[in-house]
Amino acid sequence: MRFIPVVLSGLLIGAHFLRSGQWGLVALSISAPLLLFSRRSWIPPLLQGLLLLAAAKWVQTTLFLIQLRQALGQPWTRLAMILGAVALLTAASTLVFRRARMKSRFSLQPNAKWPAAIAFALTGIALGLVQLKVMP
Repeated sequence: MRFIPVVLSGLLIGAHFLRSGQWGLVALSISAPLLLFSRRSWIPPLLQGLLLLAAAKWVQTTLFLIQLRQALGQPWTRLAMILGAVALLTAASTLVFRRARMKSRFSLQPNAKWPAAIAFALTGIALGLVQLKVMP
């Protein structure tokens, strides 16, 4: 139950990338919450960073769609409220890791697993760059 906001945020941003056919980012978005099954200390900061990037993507998409709707003379208020709420939910999902139960779940001892976190993040960045080059 504690992970629901993180998983929901991952699924929502994955659906957003699926809509534009960015399969690498879909895979990253859906697989990132699976890291919650591990208890490594590097997982919370990595997932918080990914959630903040996803929230920024929602804000960027919201601003783009508002401009598009305004240019077409269409209503945009409802769109802004819905996507703003999704961006807020995604950003607020980072707070899940601040709770005492979550802090105790993940080991607090420093370990040599940072290379794995960096590799995961670099893979996500590489997939994103490939998607940008593939998509017009």
